[in-house]
Amino acid sequence: MAKDLTIRELNRPQVSRESQLGFQKVTRKYVVQGERVRSSELTSETDPLFLAVGTPDTEYTDHFLVNQQITPATGDMDRAYLTRDFIQLRSQFFSESSNESNDLVRVNRQYAVLRSDNATFGYGSNWAKHPNNPAATGYTAASTPWDYAPAMVTSPNQVTYSYSNDSGFADSPQVSIDGAEINLFEYLQAEVGVGSMGNWLPGKVSVTQSMPGLDIWSAEWITHATPYWTLGTAKGGSSKSIPITVVHFDHNGIKLEQFGTNSSGSFNTVARTNVFFHVGDNIPDNLAVITSGGDSSFASSIVQADFTILTTEGRSISYKKEFKNAVFNVNYSGPLEWPTYDPNLGEETVGTKNYEEIIFDRGPWTISGRAPVFQGQAVARLGGRISWTKGHRYRQILGNTSQFFGSIATKITPIFSHRGNKIWKIEITYVG
Repeated sequence: MAKDLTIRELNRPQVSRESQLGFQKVTRKYVVQGERVRSSELTSETDPLFLAVGTPDTEYTDHFLVNQQITPATGDMDRAYLTRDFIQLRSQFFSESSNESNDLVRVNRQYAVLRSDNATFGYGSNWAKHPNNPAATGYTAASTPWDYAPAMVTSPNQVTYSYSNDSGFADSPQVSIDGAEINLFEYLQAEVGVGSMGNWLPGKVSVTQSMPGLDIWSAEWITHATPYWTLGTAKGGSSKSIPITVVHFDHNGIKLEQFGTNSSGSFNTVARTNVFFHVGDNIPDNLAVITSGGDSSFASSIVQADFTILTTEGRSISYKKEFKNAVFNVNYSGPLEWPTYDPNLGEETVGTKNYEEIIFDRGPWTISGRAPVFQGQAVARLGGRISWTKGHRYRQILGNTSQFFGSIATKITPIFSHRGNKIWKIEITYVG
């Protein structure tokens, strides 16, 4: 091939090490005849003065063209100077930062990307979707940068997480599955698993032109933080756990235990919330089961009392009340029993405990028989029920009463989403 005498390189190239955008930069300067800087010559199909973006350098073949410019020779119409910049690019990010809150982890990475179809350092086939490609066919008004992201813009590796079993309670928290109480931690490990946890979703992204042949990508990736427990009370706890009332009922009537303190003012009843996460488009059934199927609000925790008692002296005691954000203290197993009017006769059954309710279905009694006592008076008849959605639960083990906890409130909230995929935050609250 004949040598092109209209362009001549000046001296050796300038080589600079470790630029921000790549490992090395090579700058070549040429002197060209004035006729070569005409518009038709710059982009000539046969011998263009401006080479295509991504053209490799003839000597440093792993350096790619990212910028070229022509400057005039002062006072000389027959000459001009051409400068070409070639960069040895990285095939991964050149800058990385991260930020973590209680619930989310964000990683931001920056990349230098050739504005070409180069498969390693450019956009590859996605160059056809780039909005600044004159021949682009895949870009629409609804497109976002994620639609034409190059292959090197990849998410971090999946983070490995496990469920936190450090509840702080003496006994293991439980979940109710088809009426059966199951250890929360064991259920999560066996039935839910951790396969979806730690996956990353695309977040904020921006693309700016650094130079004519190079884009700078700033891409954010988002996942959730480590599962944890929070501790909350009604008087300034460290979490946003909802205040809970514990409802007690026996032959003396209804007693409400204020959440957080006992009569001496010291902490007695506390709430702890288990917080964990799921990444996916929807909540799977095995998670919906333990959260009452709710997906964006607290599942109701209500105690309802609706009963009437008629004493042998003709006194009628009616009680109809609904307690919201309340749990019922089921401090016995089997039927509900009250002391008899004659203390020598022991106790008398006054109600049947079914699943999450007590039905008053016994009697009538006479004062000479086994009449039970309510608030110091002999009971002749009673009817009605007390029902609850969540309750303290007790069980008998070798004659000892051992408490184990069912959840009293649940909440599932999407805290981040990208095109249908979501990071779900699951909160299950226990009181003890």
